Amino acid sequence: MLTYYLDAVTTAEPRLMRRLNFSPVPTALAGVVDELAITYDLVDDLLNPVYPVNQPTLPVTLSGKLFGASQIRKANLRVSVRSDTTSSPLDDYLRSTTDTVVSLRSLAYISRY
Repeated sequence: MLTYYLDAVTTAEPRLMRRLNFSPVPTALAGVVDELAITYDLVDDLLNPVYPVNQPTLPVTLSGKLFGASQIRKANLRVSVRSDTTSSPLDDYLRSTTDTVVSLRSLAYISRY
């Protein structure tokens, strides 16, 4: 089992950490985390289109319909990190951003009987 989390307790700035199989020693995966954003794509149970894209909070009412956690079909994850120290030639931090999508298939099953 892999566990990912932000650690802002043992260091002054938040770091992305990973633990493997409940290991007591986590591994730092990245430098300083500038941004961690999770948004959701939702599905309308009646019409089945996936909308809206990138909804940041739940529950939410859109077009008069209430959307909740059971209507999440996809989670969008964005992680932006920077280096610990500044780069000499640039006199600025080195930055990197990664975007990925997680499909939540276990939430796609809906009993219609």
